[in-house]
Amino acid sequence: MDCFILKTAILIDLGVKLTLTYLNITTMKNIFPVILAALDLSMQDKQILKVLKTVGELFATEKAYLFHISPDFSVPENLEATYHNLFNATLPIDERMREDILKQVEETWENYPSFAYSVEIREGKPYQKLIHWLNIKEADLLVIGQKKQPGKSGLTAKRVARTAPTSVLIIPEKERTFKWILVPMDFSEHSKKALSMAIALQAKKPDISITALHIVEQPPADFYNQALVDSSFREALREAANKSFEKLFATIPGAERIRLELIDNHYHNPGIHIHEFAKNGEYDLILMGAQGHSMLKSMLFGSVTEAIVDKNEDQLVLILR
Repeated sequence: MDCFILKTAILIDLGVKLTLTYLNITTMKNIFPVILAALDLSMQDKQILKVLKTVGELFATEKAYLFHISPDFSVPENLEATYHNLFNATLPIDERMREDILKQVEETWENYPSFAYSVEIREGKPYQKLIHWLNIKEADLLVIGQKKQPGKSGLTAKRVARTAPTSVLIIPEKERTFKWILVPMDFSEHSKKALSMAIALQAKKPDISITALHIVEQPPADFYNQALVDSSFREALREAANKSFEKLFATIPGAERIRLELIDNHYHNPGIHIHEFAKNGEYDLILMGAQGHSMLKSMLFGSVTEAIVDKNEDQLVLILR
């Protein structure tokens, strides 16, 4: 038992002693200079465009690409868009799709954004083509919708977020703002980078509230057969986490505005705890790193982050790489 506490405390303290490069963010410039937004000609495009404009202006984005990838130009994939464009059926299908997106932009953005943008229409397998164009355009952020009922294209937020070479912002069908931000923390560089970004956002928008959430690791199941394990054991783990947060917050200007929450990992699955906490707390955005401390198996994509993307239906999720 003492060995488990010692290892956990060392790993947590290691996260605090790592370089604080990401905590020196004082400007939102050059974080996401190029954004690629994946549109599918559905009603959700309006929500994606709203969030894109907010994000682009907050992060001083230079260029946004509004991408639609059609599996086959000869087969209508969205009846609403098809009927909407019947009045201009003389145009080639790709030009009709472009017109539809431009009309959505005009209806959604009341004024011209602070960044340049262009509409790109491509044909091919959506998933493969999207990854391809993310690299070609050297995008820093992918913005993609999350549907409760995924379409037939195979282009799901979970699949793309797992392999995209960029940071990924996932947009739910439910309309959200950036007022309440949840940052899961495991003291890795990726989670500190996420906290840094949340603080930088708060500096630009003072009405933003930030909660840092740490899932306190519990000992392996066989420890519970020993009489030595009691509430004092769990308190020791919580105390180690609290001390680490105190050290970390002491290095961050304005950290006194951050609310700290600790949750025992009773499910032995941090992703479920984070999802439940965000949903019950009605958070707008979960801001997290794609990777963390693999020894703790927390924040490692393929487990925690993937579980959150898979279960989430209501929150914006920003995954930083």
